[in-house]
Amino acid sequence: MPVIPGGVPETGQLLPAGFLRLRVAIDGDAHHDDGRLAPKVTLTVEEPAEAVGQIGFQNFYLGTHEDPDAEQDATWKRHFPCRDFVTMAHKAGISTDGRDVATVAAELEGQLVGALCSIVTEPDVKNGEPNKYAGQQNNRFRWLRVDEREPFTKPAEGEPVRSTRPAPPPAAAAAPRPAPAAARPAPAAAPARAAVPAAPPARVAAAPPRTAGAGIRCTLCPPDAPLVARAEFPGHMDQAHPE
Repeated sequence: MPVIPGGVPETGQLLPAGFLRLRVAIDGDAHHDDGRLAPKVTLTVEEPAEAVGQIGFQNFYLGTHEDPDAEQDATWKRHFPCRDFVTMAHKAGISTDGRDVATVAAELEGQLVGALCSIVTEPDVKNGEPNKYAGQQNNRFRWLRVDEREPFTKPAEGEPVRSTRPAPPPAAAAAPRPAPAAARPAPAAAPARAAVPAAPPARVAAAPPRTAGAGIRCTLCPPDAPLVARAEFPGHMDQAHPE
């Protein structure tokens, strides 16, 4: 009889949180009980090593109650499950533009896709109504290309999951700025101009002494100079004493 090894994962367990590499299996024609198109995807872990073989599930409810078979362009552009399905296909390297779901699903079969996996708990109220799945835990996937992350390393207990994307290269150091130019010395003060000698005060002729008679004695002339007639005194000053 075969021997059952230890560590066989149980069914119904959630996939571990973190970066996973997953092998895709898909039933592209699956429908929900209410008739909506809802492809069912089975995801088998290939990395990390400690989670290899674990299986998770993702249902894509592509149809809506108004558009059960997701035939309208508006459904694909606005309905989140449709956009999520397209994202997973693109990350797995599958083109979707203008192609039907069955063809895309057939090409997704067996492909590898990366995912950032988290574990979420259903809220008590969803879309404004009581949630019949309140408290239930599910996996949530953010799809990645398989080369977008390094293999998953399980975080220590209580440690948050961190991205293993290589850090961007450090920014190039800025070139050193040139030293500021030395301040120019202030121009030398111009030599003071020699003071212009003040003009000598104008010589003021002494007022002629009043004398009796018709003559005036000029005080600038020698004492023995003759008297100058009063009427001729201005002309005498201009001629004899022009300075």
